[in-house]
Amino acid sequence: MSGAVPDETADLARPRGSAGGVGWVAGVSWALGLVLAGILGWSGAAKVADPAAFADVVAGYRIVPPWLVHPAAIVLPWLELAIAVGLLWPGMRDGAALLAAGLLAGFVAAMGSVLVRGIETGCGCFGGDGSGEAVTVWHLLRTAALAAAGGALAWAGSSSGRAPGRAEG
Repeated sequence: MSGAVPDETADLARPRGSAGGVGWVAGVSWALGLVLAGILGWSGAAKVADPAAFADVVAGYRIVPPWLVHPAAIVLPWLELAIAVGLLWPGMRDGAALLAAGLLAGFVAAMGSVLVRGIETGCGCFGGDGSGEAVTVWHLLRTAALAAAGGALAWAGSSSGRAPGRAEG
C-alpha cells in the first residue's frame, strides 16, 4: 500500500455505511440530512433577514422574560443556520443532527406550551412577525416529526461503529 490519505470528499458522494453501493439506510440518512439542512437553513435565513419581526414572535410565545426576547431572536436563527451547515459537513453531521433534534424538541415544547395556555400567536417557523396563522397542533406535529428525524439521523450515525463527529476513514 502506498499509504494514501483517504479522500474526505468521498463522504459527500457516497453515503456513510455503503460498501461500493448505496445501502438503503445510508441513502435515507443522507437524504434526511439534506432535507433537515434545507429546512433549518430556510427557516434560519428567513429569521435572520428580519430579527425585529422574529423578536415579536418570540415575545408572543410568552416563555422568555422580556430582557431575553431580543437576544433569543438573534441567537436562534444563527443556531439554525449553523446546524444546517453542520448537517452538510460529513465530519459534523452526527453532532449537528443531535443539536437539530434538541432545538426542534425545544420548539415542540414551546408550541405545546402556547397551545396548553390558550395563547394565539404566530408560529414564526419560517420568519414573519407572528401575525400569520396561529400555532396549531399541525405545527406541533410537523416540528415533532422533524425533531424525531434529527434524532434518527444522529442515532444512525452513532450506530455506524465510529465515534460521533468523526469522519469515516
